[in-house]
This record gives sequence, C-alpha cells and structure tokens, in this order.
Amino acid sequence: MVLTMLVLVVVWRSYRQKKEAEVERERYLKHEEENRSKQSREQLEKNQQRLAELERQLAEAKKRGEESMTQQIQIDTDELVAENKSIEARQRRLQFQQEQFLTSPIYIRIKENASQPSFMLTEDEWQQLSEHINNAYDNFTARLLALSDLRDTELRMCYLLKIGVRQIDVARLVGRSRSTVSSWSKRLLKRLAGHNSKIEELADFLKDF
Repeated sequence: MVLTMLVLVVVWRSYRQKKEAEVERERYLKHEEENRSKQSREQLEKNQQRLAELERQLAEAKKRGEESMTQQIQIDTDELVAENKSIEARQRRLQFQQEQFLTSPIYIRIKENASQPSFMLTEDEWQQLSEHINNAYDNFTARLLALSDLRDTELRMCYLLKIGVRQIDVARLVGRSRSTVSSWSKRLLKRLAGHNSKIEELADFLKDF
C-alpha cells in the first residue's frame, strides 16, 4: 500500500512538472511573439511614415519636372519597400526558430527536470542549448559578448535565466551556490544593462534581450 502511494506520488509529480512546462512554453512563446510584433510594428510604422513622405515628395518632383529628383525618390521608396519585406521575413524566420526551440528535446528536458536535485546537463547538452538559443534569439551569445566579456559559467547562467529557470536551480546547474549566482546576477546586470538601468533583475533584462 505504501509503495503504491509512493509510486502514485512520483507519477503525479512527473505529470504536474510536464504540465507546468507546457504552460510555461505557451506563456514564453506568447511573450516572445508579442515582443517581436512590437519591435517589427514600430519599425514598419516608421517606414510607412517615411514612405508617405516620399510619395508626397515624388508627386511634387514630378509636378516640377525634376527628373533626377524623381529617380532618386523612387530609388529611396524601393529601398524602403524592400526593407519592410525583409523585416517581415526576418520576423517569420525568428518565430519559426523560436517555436522549434520551445518544442526541442533539450528545452523540454530542462524545463521538466531543472528542479530535480540529481539533474545536470552534459557538455554536449550545454552546446545544444547554446546553439538553439543563438538560432532562436538572433545570436544571443554574440550580442551579450558585445556588451561585456563573460566567462562560460556566466554565459550558461544567462542561457538558463533567459528560458525562465529559477535562480536556485540555475545555481545548482552551473555548480555554484545560490548566493554566488545572486551576486553574479547583480554584477552582470550592471555590466550588461548599465548602472542607471531601471531593471532590477538580470532575468527580466535577459527575457527581452
């Protein structure tokens, strides 16, 4: 009887962790989609305003018979139209890659097992995580390193915080104490976001980075 209850408890915990991971994936994907939409929408709106202005200038140039100016404005218009198409294509690519990452074995394995005391990542899995994150989040590692030099352990900490792993689990997975990771997080936030940043947590900074 006791053994049966223990088995049921283990099965229930495993089921609950999987469901929580699924909910987290959905929430994370929604957040990233909203963030992508906001960024692309702002750029596209800016370009549309510029296109409207160019259209006005083009009409005036044609009216004045300024052939050279007309050609230049048309070239500028064509470039903006091409840029808009490029932005839209890039957003579709990123969305696809993020969806691929959030359904990848490595992401699911981490999200479902990060809180398990015995769970650790192999070197090969760390490499897989790095590659997936860089593909899904526009060269995440390179963009971080452009802001500050980071050690491998610091990068791994950033990877885990980026995907929403709790700080206490991050500490164990990178082989450091919770207090050490907390201290590192504060220092890294200042280096990456700037001393005058209003962001209080490194995880919040990385979530939108």
